[in-house]
Amino acid sequence: MTDIAAGHRRNLELKVRCSAADLDRVLVSLAEGDGPVPVSARQVDTYFGAPAGRLKLRVTGPIEPPGAGDAPDAAPGPGEGNASATALREGAELIAYRRPDDASGRWSAYELVPVPVGQADSLTAALALALGVTGRVVKVRTVVILGMTRVHLDRVEGQGTFIEVETVAADRPEGEVTAEFDAVVARLGLGKMAIVAGSYGDGA
Repeated sequence: MTDIAAGHRRNLELKVRCSAADLDRVLVSLAEGDGPVPVSARQVDTYFGAPAGRLKLRVTGPIEPPGAGDAPDAAPGPGEGNASATALREGAELIAYRRPDDASGRWSAYELVPVPVGQADSLTAALALALGVTGRVVKVRTVVILGMTRVHLDRVEGQGTFIEVETVAADRPEGEVTAEFDAVVARLGLGKMAIVAGSYGDGA
Protein backbone atom coordinates (compact mmCIF):
# COMPACT_ATOMS: atom_id res chain seq x y z
CA MET A 1 0.00 0.00 0.00
CA THR A 2 1.03 3.61 -0.49
CA ASP A 3 0.93 6.21 2.26
CA ILE A 4 -2.73 6.79 1.30
CA ALA A 5 -3.52 4.02 3.78
CA ALA A 6 -1.57 5.54 6.68
CA GLY A 7 -3.80 5.91 9.72
CA HIS A 8 -6.81 4.25 8.05
CA ARG A 9 -8.44 0.85 8.28
CA ARG A 10 -7.41 -1.62 5.60
CA ASN A 11 -8.90 -4.64 3.81
CA LEU A 12 -7.56 -7.04 1.22
CA GLU A 13 -10.46 -7.49 -1.18
CA LEU A 14 -11.70 -9.46 -4.18
CA LYS A 15 -15.04 -9.28 -5.98
CA VAL A 16 -16.25 -11.78 -8.59
CA ARG A 17 -19.32 -12.01 -10.76
CA CYS A 18 -21.03 -15.40 -10.49
CA SER A 19 -24.19 -17.20 -11.49
CA ALA A 20 -27.08 -17.45 -9.05
CA ALA A 21 -26.41 -21.20 -8.90
CA ASP A 22 -22.77 -20.61 -7.92
CA LEU A 23 -23.81 -18.12 -5.26
CA ASP A 24 -26.28 -20.62 -3.81
CA ARG A 25 -23.65 -23.38 -3.90
CA VAL A 26 -21.15 -21.26 -1.99
CA LEU A 27 -23.80 -20.24 0.53
CA VAL A 28 -24.76 -23.87 1.19
CA SER A 29 -21.11 -24.87 1.60
CA LEU A 30 -20.51 -22.07 4.10
CA ALA A 31 -23.60 -22.95 6.14
CA GLU A 32 -22.79 -26.67 6.45
CA GLY A 33 -22.07 -28.29 9.80
CA ASP A 34 -21.18 -26.09 12.75
CA GLY A 35 -19.89 -23.24 10.62
CA PRO A 36 -20.80 -19.56 10.98
CA VAL A 37 -24.43 -18.59 10.54
CA PRO A 38 -25.21 -16.65 7.33
CA VAL A 39 -27.15 -13.43 7.93
CA SER A 40 -28.93 -11.36 5.27
CA ALA A 41 -30.24 -7.81 4.94
CA ARG A 42 -31.25 -5.27 2.33
CA GLN A 43 -28.75 -2.47 1.69
CA VAL A 44 -29.19 0.80 -0.20
CA ASP A 45 -25.94 2.58 -1.11
CA THR A 46 -26.01 6.15 -2.40
CA TYR A 47 -22.74 7.20 -4.08
CA PHE A 48 -21.54 10.80 -4.16
CA GLY A 49 -19.08 12.66 -6.37
CA ALA A 50 -16.05 12.53 -4.06
CA PRO A 51 -12.94 14.41 -5.27
CA ALA A 52 -10.77 11.40 -4.31
CA GLY A 53 -11.68 7.76 -3.85
CA ARG A 54 -15.34 6.84 -3.32
CA LEU A 55 -17.94 8.02 -0.83
CA LYS A 56 -21.28 6.37 -0.14
CA LEU A 57 -24.03 6.44 2.44
CA ARG A 58 -25.31 2.96 3.26
CA VAL A 59 -28.64 2.17 4.88
CA THR A 60 -29.05 -1.44 6.05
CA GLY A 61 -32.46 -2.82 6.92
CA PRO A 62 -34.65 -5.92 6.86
CA ILE A 63 -35.31 -7.81 3.67
CA GLU A 64 -38.64 -7.04 2.09
CA PRO A 65 -41.38 -9.72 2.17
CA PRO A 66 -41.21 -12.47 -0.50
CA GLY A 67 -42.33 -11.11 -3.86
CA ALA A 68 -41.31 -7.54 -3.06
CA GLY A 69 -37.61 -7.84 -3.93
CA ASP A 70 -34.75 -10.15 -4.79
CA ALA A 71 -34.26 -11.66 -1.33
CA PRO A 72 -33.14 -15.28 -1.08
CA ASP A 73 -35.92 -17.60 0.04
CA ALA A 74 -34.40 -18.94 3.24
CA ALA A 75 -31.94 -16.36 4.52
CA PRO A 76 -32.21 -15.19 8.14
CA GLY A 77 -32.48 -11.49 8.84
CA PRO A 78 -29.96 -9.46 10.83
CA GLY A 79 -29.97 -9.96 14.58
CA GLU A 80 -27.88 -10.80 17.60
CA GLY A 81 -25.99 -13.94 18.46
CA ASN A 82 -23.23 -14.37 15.87
CA ALA A 83 -20.41 -12.43 14.25
CA SER A 84 -22.17 -12.26 10.88
CA ALA A 85 -25.12 -10.51 12.50
CA THR A 86 -22.82 -7.95 14.07
CA ALA A 87 -21.24 -7.26 10.66
CA LEU A 88 -24.67 -6.65 9.13
CA ARG A 89 -26.41 -4.70 11.87
CA GLU A 90 -29.36 -2.56 10.83
CA GLY A 91 -28.60 1.14 10.62
CA ALA A 92 -26.79 3.70 8.48
CA GLU A 93 -23.13 4.59 7.92
CA LEU A 94 -21.04 6.88 5.77
CA ILE A 95 -18.25 4.95 4.04
CA ALA A 96 -15.21 6.54 2.41
CA TYR A 97 -12.64 4.35 0.69
CA ARG A 98 -9.75 4.39 -1.78
CA ARG A 99 -8.48 1.39 -3.69
CA PRO A 100 -7.12 0.60 -7.15
CA ASP A 101 -9.59 -0.81 -9.67
CA ASP A 102 -7.45 -3.90 -10.26
CA ALA A 103 -8.85 -7.18 -11.60
CA SER A 104 -7.19 -9.08 -8.74
CA GLY A 105 -6.96 -9.00 -4.97
CA ARG A 106 -6.44 -5.35 -3.98
CA TRP A 107 -5.80 -3.41 -0.79
CA SER A 108 -8.42 -0.88 0.25
CA ALA A 109 -8.08 1.97 2.78
CA TYR A 110 -11.40 2.96 4.32
CA GLU A 111 -13.24 4.75 7.11
CA LEU A 112 -16.74 4.10 8.47
CA VAL A 113 -18.81 6.74 10.27
CA PRO A 114 -22.03 5.55 11.96
CA VAL A 115 -25.05 7.74 11.14
CA PRO A 116 -28.27 7.84 13.17
CA VAL A 117 -30.97 6.33 10.98
CA GLY A 118 -33.19 9.36 11.52
CA GLN A 119 -30.50 11.60 10.02
CA ALA A 120 -29.69 9.47 6.96
CA ASP A 121 -32.11 11.28 4.64
CA SER A 122 -30.95 14.77 5.63
CA LEU A 123 -27.28 13.78 5.34
CA THR A 124 -27.97 12.30 1.90
CA ALA A 125 -29.62 15.55 0.83
CA ALA A 126 -26.70 17.64 2.11
CA LEU A 127 -24.07 15.50 0.41
CA ALA A 128 -26.09 15.42 -2.81
CA LEU A 129 -26.29 19.21 -2.78
CA ALA A 130 -22.55 19.62 -2.22
CA LEU A 131 -21.12 16.72 -4.22
CA GLY A 132 -23.85 15.38 -6.48
CA VAL A 133 -25.16 11.81 -6.59
CA THR A 134 -23.33 9.49 -8.99
CA GLY A 135 -25.34 6.31 -8.41
CA ARG A 136 -27.66 4.32 -6.19
CA VAL A 137 -27.26 0.59 -5.58
CA VAL A 138 -29.86 -1.68 -3.99
CA LYS A 139 -28.87 -5.19 -3.00
CA VAL A 140 -29.62 -8.12 -0.73
CA ARG A 141 -26.38 -9.04 1.02
CA THR A 142 -25.72 -12.26 2.91
CA VAL A 143 -22.66 -12.15 5.18
CA VAL A 144 -20.61 -15.02 6.58
CA ILE A 145 -17.59 -14.40 8.83
CA LEU A 146 -14.55 -16.69 8.48
CA GLY A 147 -11.88 -15.64 10.96
CA MET A 148 -11.00 -12.05 10.05
CA THR A 149 -12.63 -12.36 6.61
CA ARG A 150 -16.10 -11.20 5.62
CA VAL A 151 -17.69 -13.13 2.76
CA HIS A 152 -20.44 -11.13 1.03
CA LEU A 153 -22.92 -12.96 -1.20
CA ASP A 154 -24.73 -10.21 -3.07
CA ARG A 155 -27.83 -10.03 -5.22
CA VAL A 156 -27.65 -6.57 -6.78
CA GLU A 157 -30.70 -5.08 -8.47
CA GLY A 158 -30.10 -4.59 -12.18
CA GLN A 159 -26.53 -5.98 -12.05
CA GLY A 160 -26.70 -9.65 -11.04
CA THR A 161 -25.07 -11.87 -8.44
CA PHE A 162 -21.60 -11.45 -6.93
CA ILE A 163 -19.32 -12.80 -4.23
CA GLU A 164 -16.99 -10.46 -2.39
CA VAL A 165 -14.21 -11.33 0.05
CA GLU A 166 -12.80 -8.75 2.46
CA THR A 167 -9.99 -9.77 4.83
CA VAL A 168 -9.47 -7.21 7.58
CA ALA A 169 -5.84 -6.26 8.13
CA ALA A 170 -6.13 -4.88 11.67
CA ASP A 171 -2.58 -4.78 13.10
CA ARG A 172 -1.45 -8.02 11.47
CA PRO A 173 1.54 -8.44 9.14
CA GLU A 174 0.54 -8.25 5.47
CA GLY A 175 1.79 -11.79 4.90
CA GLU A 176 -0.64 -13.15 7.50
CA VAL A 177 -3.51 -11.20 5.97
CA THR A 178 -2.64 -12.39 2.47
CA ALA A 179 -2.41 -16.03 3.61
CA GLU A 180 -5.90 -15.91 5.15
CA PHE A 181 -7.30 -14.11 2.11
CA ASP A 182 -5.80 -16.63 -0.32
CA ALA A 183 -7.12 -19.56 1.74
CA VAL A 184 -10.69 -18.23 1.68
CA VAL A 185 -10.56 -17.45 -2.05
CA ALA A 186 -9.31 -20.99 -2.73
CA ARG A 187 -11.90 -22.59 -0.42
CA LEU A 188 -14.75 -20.84 -2.23
CA GLY A 189 -13.37 -21.54 -5.70
CA LEU A 190 -13.44 -17.87 -6.68
CA GLY A 191 -10.37 -18.13 -8.90
CA LYS A 192 -12.57 -19.70 -11.60
CA MET A 193 -15.02 -16.79 -11.65
CA ALA A 194 -14.93 -13.41 -13.44
CA ILE A 195 -13.15 -10.79 -11.35
CA VAL A 196 -14.83 -7.39 -11.08
CA ALA A 197 -12.35 -4.50 -10.97
CA GLY A 198 -14.68 -1.64 -10.06
CA SER A 199 -17.49 -0.80 -7.66
CA TYR A 200 -21.19 -1.59 -7.77
CA GLY A 201 -21.59 2.17 -7.99
CA ASP A 202 -19.89 2.15 -11.40
CA GLY A 203 -22.76 0.12 -12.80
CA ALA A 204 -25.56 2.06 -11.13
